[in-house]
Amino acid sequence: MLRRFALLLLLAMTTVPSPAHAFFHFIQVVEIFGGGGAAGGAQYVEIQAYSGSQNAVSGHSVIFYNAAGGEVGRVTFSLGVSNGADQMSILVATSAAATLFGITPDRVIPSALIDRTGGKVCWDALDCFAWGAYTGPAGVGGSAVGTPFSALEPGVAAHRRLDVAGSPTLLDAQDDTNSSISNFVS
Repeated sequence: MLRRFALLLLLAMTTVPSPAHAFFHFIQVVEIFGGGGAAGGAQYVEIQAYSGSQNAVSGHSVIFYNAAGGEVGRVTFSLGVSNGADQMSILVATSAAATLFGITPDRVIPSALIDRTGGKVCWDALDCFAWGAYTGPAGVGGSAVGTPFSALEPGVAAHRRLDVAGSPTLLDAQDDTNSSISNFVS
């Protein structure tokens, strides 16, 4: 009897997917700051979860692209982040942004990678935001960017609209229409 139970337990463990398989699909890029003026190197990207338990982000990346769609850098998480609450945010920022805004980022961008005139930022292949003179591929992994948002204004952040659908104050899956110009405002 014990042997049968152990076999059933082993079978259940190998056929039930671990919860990590569902993680990271509920995170979107919600804010981009490309610096400006004397604070040109102060840049950040904020991503946000619209479901709880999205904090085991080890091995996942925020990827930066130039206007032609070529990758110019990435910040990969080596560990998870502590906050796993619904609507939690993860901040990736340059040291200059950390100093300027008095913040502690979850990961540091090693250098200014955001060209305000055109580019794209993606959370893995799951969600992307393109702006300005971006002419590269529409998306990676099926995450379309649609019409790019206008160029990032100096000293002004682009924010994801939360009133596209669902709750007007909380990030929802429906707040992504696969069009950067429809999803973001400055």
